Amino acid sequence: ILSGMAASDSAKWAAGLASATFLSLVALRVCLEYTRRSNLRKKIKSLRERISDMRNAAKELDEKIAVEEKIYKKRKPSSPSSEISTEERLLIVLKSIQNISPVRARLLLRKAIVVNILRGYLWQKALGGGFATKEQLDKLIAKNEGTKEEEKYLRTIRNDLCRTFPSTEGFERGGKFLPRLQRVLRAYASSDDEIKYVQGMNSVAGMACMVADSDEQAFYITSQLMRNPYLGHRDMFKSGGMFGFPLACKLGWMLDQLMAKYYPKLAKHAKIPNELRLMGTFGIFSGVNVAHMTLKWFLTLFASIFPSDIALRIYDSFIADGHIVLLRVAMLSIREREDAWLSLPEGDTKMLQAKRWHYILRQEIDGDETGPVLRAFWRNQKPKDIMVLVENMPPSAREFVQLQKRYMKEKNLKTSS
Repeated sequence: ILSGMAASDSAKWAAGLASATFLSLVALRVCLEYTRRSNLRKKIKSLRERISDMRNAAKELDEKIAVEEKIYKKRKPSSPSSEISTEERLLIVLKSIQNISPVRARLLLRKAIVVNILRGYLWQKALGGGFATKEQLDKLIAKNEGTKEEEKYLRTIRNDLCRTFPSTEGFERGGKFLPRLQRVLRAYASSDDEIKYVQGMNSVAGMACMVADSDEQAFYITSQLMRNPYLGHRDMFKSGGMFGFPLACKLGWMLDQLMAKYYPKLAKHAKIPNELRLMGTFGIFSGVNVAHMTLKWFLTLFASIFPSDIALRIYDSFIADGHIVLLRVAMLSIREREDAWLSLPEGDTKMLQAKRWHYILRQEIDGDETGPVLRAFWRNQKPKDIMVLVENMPPSAREFVQLQKRYMKEKNLKTSS
């Protein structure tokens, strides 16, 4: 076209084309910027709504407590003191918890508005608000009692009792929580014909026993942690898949993708042999290697790793938000150990040990050989401060959903091939 034009016309046409192209690029840039800002405004609006819901839940709870306090004061006009006792105050809060919805209860857990003495009731409400009776528990225990079927898992349960939080008060040999833990595990194994009992369940049930007021409440919380459709932690203990524990492998694969995205140097540094790879990925946290460390993280929801004060807050967040919390805690753990990992030779997997990852031998600190100590990063911070860091770690809720879809797509392709 340009060759058939005069020089002046050709220059004008070229200038017009350049101008139109520039304007098109500007328009495209404006459109993309508008879309980005629009999405950002939607996210901010969503966050504001969530914050508003949390504040309303806390305000509503405070108002209910204030109303109940007034009622108690009116009932005791002759009391020499206008102050109500701590026991009465706890009863007021308990009554308020019983009247809130599971959604409100999860908001309170997410916001860490919980006291230890009432944590069991808040977990119970957040997990559906149902309950189990003593008759139901006794019936489940008696269902397989003395049978060969029970013998298969009862010996493992009894062996695992003394391994469940041995340094935590109440779980030491002869501790007050051990009989409750045994009853809960026997009842659950009897109620689940497919899985029965798998090592790791003792930690989940142990956390329930720690916060519960009764054996029945502990059993209900354990059952809901395992079977609640929103949480579905029962799937973590299923057998099957390429290497067993398919849900743990799935979370390990997702953790691999997150490390590749947010810690690319570390992902490149952490090479492993081909035979340990899963679905063509580098697989440092998935595949066979999941058994080295992350299996223990995921099966027990970090309860077998951290002291009870940190583990309780992780369970609060897990009940509120699900398995995404485990990935965020894992990502914080990776960030904390990144420099130490990069200092090792490329491909060195010796540090992939569940205890050594979060603990350091006491003799490395002061020469004492009495046992491991939690690393300073975790030891010197309050649990609530640690969970603030966890909440700000990837993945976001949207990214978590996208990773799940990618995993299923790659898994189906791998299966079909």
